[in-house]
Amino acid sequence: MNPERLLIEHLQEVERTIAFICRRHHLRDADAEDFGQFTKLKLIENDYAILRKFEGRSELRTFLSVVIHRLLLDYRNHILGKWRPSAEAKRLGASAIALETLLHRDRRPLEEAVQTMRSAGTESSDADLNELAARLPRRPARPRDVAIEELTTEPVGADDAEGAAIASDRRRLAECVAHVVRDTIDHMPREDRAILRMHFIGGMTVARIARALNIEQKPLYPRLLRHFATIKRALTQAGITERDVEELIGRTDIDFGLADEEAAP
Repeated sequence: MNPERLLIEHLQEVERTIAFICRRHHLRDADAEDFGQFTKLKLIENDYAILRKFEGRSELRTFLSVVIHRLLLDYRNHILGKWRPSAEAKRLGASAIALETLLHRDRRPLEEAVQTMRSAGTESSDADLNELAARLPRRPARPRDVAIEELTTEPVGADDAEGAAIASDRRRLAECVAHVVRDTIDHMPREDRAILRMHFIGGMTVARIARALNIEQKPLYPRLLRHFATIKRALTQAGITERDVEELIGRTDIDFGLADEEAAP
């Protein structure tokens, strides 16, 4: 089957599998949404290379479950860097590795990590797991994104020369990103520009966009994802990395030119 048609016809199955894996691995809200978009982009990358590997030897549900679990590892490596258990955890055995992963990779509270281990069927008691956690080495906190509202103080050193240089570099980077995105979008058909404007400026879901433009909803998802991939490819060709773009997330002063065009009928 054509891989694009396969994705369109089984999009609900993809969504269900993503939701199941997010629940199982305690990804919630923005994290779950980010992982969902990451997964869908990966499914269409390189002309649907992942889906082209499906040969029908197993159920599609099984294939998707295996693939999306692997993509979760890629996503975590992408966000947090590759995770490796400590030598002490390896020495203490599989339960110690699993517990250390929950505590230090997934940043779960001890009580929640112990409960997760118990729910997974471990034979160890709560006391044993607490004792095992105490034997694990302390590890530095892994980097994570911090919401603006979590900040309680002004950034340090914003007025010094180094801070000014960083701010200047980020302004130039933002201008470059905006120019590449505008140029890429300008070469898209008018309806596609309207779709992107509704999604990014209007914050509309795929279902609402489909109703507003009177077009089918199912083909709209891969269509939107193809545009994301096109923009990402254009940024890469301009020498702008994913890390560069991540540093600009949350900026409200970047003009991508999406709000200037008249709304599509």
